Amino acid sequence: MTKTKAEASQIQPVLVISSYSSGSTAVTGFLERCGAYTCPPHTRTNDVLTPNPHEPVAYKEALLKLINEVTLEPVGRPADFTRFFEIWWQGECDKAKALGRSHIVLKHALQTFVLPYLNRRLAPKYVFVTRPLKHIEATRVRRKWHPVHGQTGAQAIYQASHNFLIENSCPFISVPFEAFRKDAALRQNVLDYIGLEPTPDALKTAETFIRS
Repeated sequence: MTKTKAEASQIQPVLVISSYSSGSTAVTGFLERCGAYTCPPHTRTNDVLTPNPHEPVAYKEALLKLINEVTLEPVGRPADFTRFFEIWWQGECDKAKALGRSHIVLKHALQTFVLPYLNRRLAPKYVFVTRPLKHIEATRVRRKWHPVHGQTGAQAIYQASHNFLIENSCPFISVPFEAFRKDAALRQNVLDYIGLEPTPDALKTAETFIRS
């Protein structure tokens, strides 16, 4: 039985926690094809392999007003972000319900730095995507992106996010990206953990996506 139909008014929030260049785009794309809502329109990248990072335009813009993407230091006022998010989140929930979706998946590396607020506001389930730093850096170099989008940023983001999840006893599933790509059982474990039950056709589409 599919759960792409929203039950009552409840939406399950899922946060994909990751650094840049970690494989989180593939994980999020898989979940989207399994029936999760990822709040389009999405930003675009200059990478022909991953032109759609599955990051909502408005959400990214709000995060960039709060956190400097290069230094990873706060630059804006948290109150401005929370005012944006309260309105935006309700609107995205309404859109998801209208489409019969039961899950909203949010993904952006900078959301690591607003986890205290998001955890209180959403009580989400976390999908923690990991990848060896040397692979993250190799992807960053291939894309010709800023160093923060490679090993340098990954070290700071992984430390901050992992510390938060552990110290606050947050529920999460650890997803090594290379294993996720190869292991259908691990992909099913992620779906079971977040409670997403795609139709057979949706799962077939998602499996084709992740294998490609």
